[in-house]
Amino acid sequence: MQGFPAGTTHILAAVNKGSAMLEGSAALQAQLNALMPEFFPMHQHKFAPQPDLPGLKLLSGENLMRIHLRPKREEPLDYRETRPVFDSDSIKSGLRQAHPQVFQALEQAREGSTSLRSNVPPCIAAAGREELEVVFLGTGAALPSKYRNVTATYLNFFGKGGMLLDCGEGSYGQLRRRYGTAADDVIARLRCIWISHIHADHHAGLSRVLAARTALLGAGAAPLLVIGPQPLRRVLAAVHRLEPMAFCFVESSYTTASAWSQGVDLAGPQAAVQTAREALGLVRLESFPVQHCAHAYGCVLESAAGWKLALSGDTRPCPAVAEAARDATILIHEATFESTRKEGLSEYEFEQEALAKRHSMTHEAVQTGKQAGAYRTILTHFSQRYPKIPVVDASFLDSTCIAFDLMSVNLKDLPDLPRAIPALQALFQIGGDSGEPNASINA
Repeated sequence: MQGFPAGTTHILAAVNKGSAMLEGSAALQAQLNALMPEFFPMHQHKFAPQPDLPGLKLLSGENLMRIHLRPKREEPLDYRETRPVFDSDSIKSGLRQAHPQVFQALEQAREGSTSLRSNVPPCIAAAGREELEVVFLGTGAALPSKYRNVTATYLNFFGKGGMLLDCGEGSYGQLRRRYGTAADDVIARLRCIWISHIHADHHAGLSRVLAARTALLGAGAAPLLVIGPQPLRRVLAAVHRLEPMAFCFVESSYTTASAWSQGVDLAGPQAAVQTAREALGLVRLESFPVQHCAHAYGCVLESAAGWKLALSGDTRPCPAVAEAARDATILIHEATFESTRKEGLSEYEFEQEALAKRHSMTHEAVQTGKQAGAYRTILTHFSQRYPKIPVVDASFLDSTCIAFDLMSVNLKDLPDLPRAIPALQALFQIGGDSGEPNASINA
């Protein structure tokens, strides 16, 4: 920068003034935060301060700022399309003033949810707030949309580090939106990344996270454990030739129940899995085959503290998921398609598509959770035809909730999670049948 002529204006594109990059998504998060801040923390928009570089003319870039190069102008910078600094407080206060019925629905759910606090599992009652937090980085299927990124779930074990379950495109950016400048520490302290299957919406963000971690920790970075389907090995090997990535790959088949039952070979791939498992305070980290595509798996984790978490991966409803999730504290189950019946028929509208693509419908995911006896079932991986909230039908139980991008669920708050459903329904009814909140609020 100092090599340019005196008087040169340097525009810093990596520094912002607290303005949201994705304003529609940030505005929705502000509305959700106004309702239930314990589950919906605000996006972090400030990533880095402007550096102090004496003698240089610096200018912070702004979203939609234009620079006119030809024809030459006296003032080449054009701010006509830039937006004011994102104001989450006005969005939240606007929601309260214009739509008090949304908060009334939440209050009614809270008053009627005394039963939700009954039969709380001992592992939750005994846990502190730094035991486990589940952060949904992406809850959509196939490709990113305005409000739902593709699949990724971050498990925060606080002092023990963290783990990613799937890592779809844009997962690095979602970590930045959730944690701001602290995202570097989150990435540096990852213990394991587990990938369910080879479809790109579940692993296209993996190389970015691995490269970022390697850059943060330097050339001597310890390899990060990556557990995934056999074809993923070739993908990572190809990317590794282009960009430094410190990782240790273990095929999912080495982490199934049958593989563990044969004993741990301390010189083999299971040794790295056991090391990560013990570092996270887990007594079980196990993959199990599901019904989706070749080399498709779900996973189940059990903690020394007593809780159990199961993830279905992409799958048709199958006994393997119900068995793995038996008496689980949390079951995270894909629910790609809604369970709306065709008019006058017993068949579901998307039943054939769900069968053809080997995905689950919402009622099937809910029933799997009920069959397994899971304490809480959280639905995710929604078709992008439901940009904000999927259809909530009669199959939903008091133990079920819907995941949203950047929703953060602390283990201690798990009992209260289902009471979010009525308030969420009321929020997305604003604006009529389209489910689009009022345009004056959804900036």
